[in-house]
Amino acid sequence: MKKIVGAWFGFLFSVLAAAAAIVGSTDQQDKGMNGLQKMIVEMLDGPIDDRKIRALKTYAATNGISESTLVSTVENLSEKRLLEFGPRPLESYWACASVWSVIESLGSIEFLPFLEKQSNSQFEQYHEHAARVYVLIAGIDAEPFLYKKFKSEDYVWSQSPQKHFFGFLRQEERKNPSSPKVNSGYALLIEQAIITDNLYEANFLDDQLCNSIPGYDSSTQRKQAISSFVKFPYKAVSNPFLGKKEAFEAQYH
Repeated sequence: MKKIVGAWFGFLFSVLAAAAAIVGSTDQQDKGMNGLQKMIVEMLDGPIDDRKIRALKTYAATNGISESTLVSTVENLSEKRLLEFGPRPLESYWACASVWSVIESLGSIEFLPFLEKQSNSQFEQYHEHAARVYVLIAGIDAEPFLYKKFKSEDYVWSQSPQKHFFGFLRQEERKNPSSPKVNSGYALLIEQAIITDNLYEANFLDDQLCNSIPGYDSSTQRKQAISSFVKFPYKAVSNPFLGKKEAFEAQYH
């Protein structure tokens, strides 16, 4: 009987010890998450630097916080801030600048769905920032994202995402000139140069494509783009394609 009672008490002690360990672990996790949230809020409130980003990553690793949890916490706190300042565009420019900086600096591809969502936000002032950071994180793999943006009914041109995408294409081309991703990426931008109805976008793409693709300056695709934009009702001073048409015809015809 004594052995049975002793065994029972031993079992009970083990259960209680395990429960205490779980409670202790949960408390530790809660403290870890509270600390993480505090660090992120402080970063969103002010300028950030590499030191703060390293400290955030170190804190997460030390406290057993996964990358997915870190990303989702940043997203939740960022979205709260974006929604708060969204109705005040001028104020949001400064109040939300750190949102994009934190996400870009962390650089996780897990942020991409969140960034795509913000690039289509009801608050238009966030569109270019979100698209820019998306391209910076996705690199050459941002092509499907840009394709969807180009085909969107409410597409509004912004130079920054395209500029960075050109940079990634050139970088990849230097490493692997026959890369299918490079060919596909340039094909997308050539198509956009032809079909866009934005003079400034067309001019930007024309300059970039001429500097990036040998032979594009004399191509039939460029001729088609130039022909479309000389028809715009701009004076020669403000429509660069009038001068480009004259130069194209003088040099290649």
